[in-house]
Amino acid sequence: MMKSLYHLLKQWFVDLGTSSSWGEYLGLMISLICIAIIAMILYYISRKIIWSTLPRLVSRTKSRWDDFMFKNKFFRGFAHLFPAAFFYSVSGFADSDFHLVTTILTEGTKIYITLIFVYLVDRFLDTVLDIYNTYPFAKERPIKGYIQMVKIFLYVMGGIILISILLVKNPSTIVGGLGAMAAVLMLVFKDTILGLVASVQLAANKMLQIGDWIEMPSRMADGTVEDISLNTVKVQNWDKTITTIPTYAMISESVKNWRGMEESGGRRIKKSILIDIKSLQVVDEATFNKMQQDGLVNLEMAYHMGITNVTLYREYTKTYLAKHPQINNDMTQIVRQLQQTPAGLPLEIYAFSMIKDWQPYEELQSSIVETLLATMAAFNLKVYQYPSHLIERTK
Repeated sequence: MMKSLYHLLKQWFVDLGTSSSWGEYLGLMISLICIAIIAMILYYISRKIIWSTLPRLVSRTKSRWDDFMFKNKFFRGFAHLFPAAFFYSVSGFADSDFHLVTTILTEGTKIYITLIFVYLVDRFLDTVLDIYNTYPFAKERPIKGYIQMVKIFLYVMGGIILISILLVKNPSTIVGGLGAMAAVLMLVFKDTILGLVASVQLAANKMLQIGDWIEMPSRMADGTVEDISLNTVKVQNWDKTITTIPTYAMISESVKNWRGMEESGGRRIKKSILIDIKSLQVVDEATFNKMQQDGLVNLEMAYHMGITNVTLYREYTKTYLAKHPQINNDMTQIVRQLQQTPAGLPLEIYAFSMIKDWQPYEELQSSIVETLLATMAAFNLKVYQYPSHLIERTK
């Protein structure tokens, strides 16, 4: 069709009295303008049909695939296929007179089709990722890194095809020439290769997943994992800042993952109370009996010579923890004395809270320590404090 139009226009200008060469140039220009206008009309019509029809069709289907394809603008690429096909079909309309122009038009159309193909595959991969992330196991085995690796391969292959089109070479020849650049490519894509290996290890061993609370002091990270990609792991810290960590660092460096605590029956409480050694004393039988009557000492406990108020306080603490409704009695509970220090005798509380969320956990921990500090006076014990006269002396 366009070839006939071109020859018709060329002959018309010649009949008007222009030279043969000017008739060819004018016929070429008008033909190219007509091709551009028709291509734009085809794109506009196809885009209008797609974006006016698809939303209604997508809303009526139960499948989620078309919803995510529409969201990721996958169908937008199809609007470019019609003008691309038109360009390719008419690209040789003036080959007999303008071989260079038709060659440029033909090769440009090939580049256009290649870019459309890369775009469609890229949008489809995003759709696959979105669909995968809707499943519960997606947090345990994220595939974003693998999708990104496939995209890199897609872009590289697309680039090779574009270069082969521009150089009028076979793509296999371009790929063969890249062998000499292997060392350079290894250097350029070093982080990507390390990230891919790390992503495989993290996913295979379930070492990290989205939503995990991690601590990584070497990278100043302490918070929740927000995203795991091929090259980086994004962590939102508790102060709402964002730390970006190379994926391979999650394998090569020390990382504390709190997921084990979250999946267990409780969160550990480990606190020490410093007892003033001067307040330690042996309890006589009358005092012991009074403490039993006041409920400070277990009724099953028997008095014996040499029993101290620290011993009674330690037993009271054990009973208090065992009866606390928010302490998990199925997990380890220890109330013990640590090595004596210049700051007093440490009494350590080691137990597990059934509450795991940060704020209520801290409130529970504080409540337990406050209760135990307030109860010390009933056992004639004092908490150690740095002497005020020594504080004045150091100023």
